[in-house]
Amino acid sequence: GNDDRDLTSALLAYAQTLGADLAGVAPAERLDALAEQLRPVFETETVLDATDRSIRFTPWQPDVQPRQPRVKTPADWLPGARSVLVFGLRYHRAVLQQATRPPAEAVGPYAFQTYVTHWLGSVIGYRLVNWLEARGYAAVLTADLTGTGSFTANPRGPQPDLFCNRFAGLAAGLGRLTVSGHLATPAFGIRQRLVALVTDAPLAASPLAADGIADRCGACGRPCIAACPSQAI
Repeated sequence: GNDDRDLTSALLAYAQTLGADLAGVAPAERLDALAEQLRPVFETETVLDATDRSIRFTPWQPDVQPRQPRVKTPADWLPGARSVLVFGLRYHRAVLQQATRPPAEAVGPYAFQTYVTHWLGSVIGYRLVNWLEARGYAAVLTADLTGTGSFTANPRGPQPDLFCNRFAGLAAGLGRLTVSGHLATPAFGIRQRLVALVTDAPLAASPLAADGIADRCGACGRPCIAACPSQAI
């Protein structure tokens, strides 16, 4: 059929055929408004970036540098941006269960899936970029649209963590934020990596997620806070 007749539906369907488990669209204006709310939170704190200078499998030698963060908008990635496609790749439940099962918690499968979802998300994203460019639109891929995420240490190099693109996913209607600051989706909870594609294509906006996901945090005893060994939450 004619993809241009219903560009959004055709693009979302193509993302699904490439392996995306979730997908939604946020208008650039929705993320611009969200950035205004995020700036007082993120731009008032100093971030410490730690780079490991050691050789692999030797003791860590951190090089820590302070940085003042800046919350980004779609226009920072692509002048004239009109839409943001956000798609997700799930983390398999068994991988997370294995990482928390004593007496020898196996973090290796989780670390490998962290790498694989980032790599596969990049492959899917670039094919979506090519799809849009073939139809006359510009598109840019980003692992962290707002610049409010971080990185996870990995034997294959630092990988964008699961905080990356949480606000883009929120704006695209994929889920709601939890007490821990993750994006929770109806299908996978917090078990997904999100990738954002900024484009000047006039895509139809997805509706925001309905109430219900974030409400679970207020109704429970918050065992995640009590169980976290590093008191990170």
